[in-house]
Amino acid sequence: MTAWRAWGRYLLAAAVSATITWVAFGSGRPVPILDLFDLGVHEVGHLLTGFLPDLVMFLAGSAAQAAVPLALGAYFLWVRGEWASAGFCTAWAGTSVRDVSVYIADAPRGELPLLGGTGEGDWTRILGPEQLARATTQRTSGPNTVLLDLDIQFGLGFMVHAGLLAIGGPRSFGHFGAGGSVGWADPDAELAFGYVLNRMDVGLAGDARSAALIGAVYEAAGRLGS
Repeated sequence: MTAWRAWGRYLLAAAVSATITWVAFGSGRPVPILDLFDLGVHEVGHLLTGFLPDLVMFLAGSAAQAAVPLALGAYFLWVRGEWASAGFCTAWAGTSVRDVSVYIADAPRGELPLLGGTGEGDWTRILGPEQLARATTQRTSGPNTVLLDLDIQFGLGFMVHAGLLAIGGPRSFGHFGAGGSVGWADPDAELAFGYVLNRMDVGLAGDARSAALIGAVYEAAGRLGS
């Protein structure tokens, strides 16, 4: 009987985990009940960091929303050895992160309803139109003395569409890393992509691998949009 009861817990946890995963990722909707709990955790994250700088406080809500189910999963797995509960918490964390990603994606528009009904959301304050304009407006010119005098220009914290990096639309921006890695966003195309590698190559603005991948991304996006 004990063995059957244990297997029943595993089956129940698997069924519930599959259900909430389907609701979040299959139907693209918040998970009932869990969504309200996540909202409460989100707000507690703000309350606990209200004395810190605004940026930290804005980030803390989403961070807490993702961290709590992960922390509970770790507790059930490593402290209590309950794999079923840990598995459910992992699935819950996935749905919570999905909800956060929707919130982040709305940042440039700020169209999602807020708890108070008015004002700007956390991510709109961090990544909204004003911040996007700062990131995409070219603030440098001429050879970059830090990057071997290459024609790489910067907005506020990001490389921009200019010189060697005429990638995508005029408001596209991002950053290349030494060896070929890149993170890039094109707001006009509603496209973002990243590339990390396990073998470095010579290059401060990408290499043949990243160039080929960038070309393929835009080609695929063009086909989807046609």
